[in-house]
Amino acid sequence: MPAAPLPSELERFLSAPRAAVVAVAGAAGHPVSAATWYLYAEGRVLLSMVRDGLRHRHLVADPRVSLTVLADDWYSHVTVLGRLAELRDDADLVEIDRISRHYRGVAYHDRSSALVTAVVAVGRWYSYGRPGDAPDAVRSSVER
Repeated sequence: MPAAPLPSELERFLSAPRAAVVAVAGAAGHPVSAATWYLYAEGRVLLSMVRDGLRHRHLVADPRVSLTVLADDWYSHVTVLGRLAELRDDADLVEIDRISRHYRGVAYHDRSSALVTAVVAVGRWYSYGRPGDAPDAVRSSVER
């Protein structure tokens, strides 16, 4: 798997609002995954989550993160592997509003949740298919 940084074609791909699945390590080390919104900015992934929720607690215990982002043709995708670099309160919901506007064009609807933002530093990546129409030379196959 190539190390970060990602090729510019894949950075553009990740910068668009796309369907994604995040996975973290559960308490017993098993994977825990969920569909999620994300924001890719400056080589990092921003994820919003409920403070003290299951995903938040798992990330505090084990900072490893995997995010798979699907193209319109879901046979093409990019997966980034990284680690939690920062965890910050989103008391005024500024971060989730930013992410919600990215996906829906409006502020986040639930103003009652206590949220945090996980900033994930991307360490490695791989892609499959033709996400972002990246040239073959910059794509990597899934390790077997």
